[in-house]
Amino acid sequence: QSLPAYMVPAFIWVQTTPLPRTTSGKLDRIAIAKMAEDRHNESSKDRLGHSHVTVRAAPGSLEHKIAALWAQVLGVNEDSIDVTAAFHEMGGDSIRAVALLAILRRQELHLDLIDVSQTSTVRSQAARIGKGSAVRHNANYLHFQMRQGSVATIVLVHPFLAQSTVFKPLLPLLDDSFDVLLVDDPFMGTAGYPRTLSQWANHYLTDIKEQIQTDHPVLFGGYSFGGLIAFEMAQKWDQLYGAHSSSVVLLDPGTYEIDNTVPESESEKDSLIMNSLGRSEISPQDILPLRECFDGYVRALKESECPLTYEGNCLHVALPDRLQDGVVDWWKKCCPNITLGVVD
Repeated sequence: QSLPAYMVPAFIWVQTTPLPRTTSGKLDRIAIAKMAEDRHNESSKDRLGHSHVTVRAAPGSLEHKIAALWAQVLGVNEDSIDVTAAFHEMGGDSIRAVALLAILRRQELHLDLIDVSQTSTVRSQAARIGKGSAVRHNANYLHFQMRQGSVATIVLVHPFLAQSTVFKPLLPLLDDSFDVLLVDDPFMGTAGYPRTLSQWANHYLTDIKEQIQTDHPVLFGGYSFGGLIAFEMAQKWDQLYGAHSSSVVLLDPGTYEIDNTVPESESEKDSLIMNSLGRSEISPQDILPLRECFDGYVRALKESECPLTYEGNCLHVALPDRLQDGVVDWWKKCCPNITLGVVD
């Protein structure tokens, strides 16, 4: 009864047979995800196969242009796109949502990730653009949550190949004394990725400093690649507002060092992308915008200089493997006041 409408499941599937396991006896999470996706697709087809009449876009309209892009991403005939059907009902998932966002932006239809959610429709996206989203300020990639009586702000930066929605499960666990600012990737699907991590940080700081109280403590946090951007933001914040004005929370970050493990071939690159997203396969039309995103991230990392020592407080939350591959030691050199937490 306390769930918002968009979080109520459209259907529930009860698995009656044992879940698949790997040869080592552990749950096979990739196979389980594939089972769930297949079952969802079957259910979507069943619902769409009922007596519902497909509402098609008018030729030459904005809805028609968007519907054509939906068909391209979903791999279906354009005539099958119902402008009133939710993205997930047409077979969309989180990966295809990212691909759709990138393709829309390449067509100068500048929506945000929230506009291509699983419950969005062609009609709702067209209405969003019609209300001026194509010309609105790009600071709409920032999502600010103010809390009564707050005394500090925590800024959480999106990871590699994802958006700030990955932090949603953390929000109820944060102390109420923190305002929260979630940062999405506004460059996904565009040709304008920042050339360096420093430029990336400058772009975000230009927009966020108008939304948070500069006389309050600020914590910059980021997961994976986002941790590197957050680190740059913290250093620049201290330069603007005085030493020790900020703190950093690094959630399993890498380092600034690019070694020979960065893939060069398309197949190796695709494999790394799929591993990052926890997918065993991604269709060719979905992988293309993800490759472009991947290239933008790697280029920024290659062009960035190693950072100066950060004198503020730093919390580094790492996976056990990071104790062996040198990442933890690398960050200890950058942050003398670091506190390490290891999670399994």
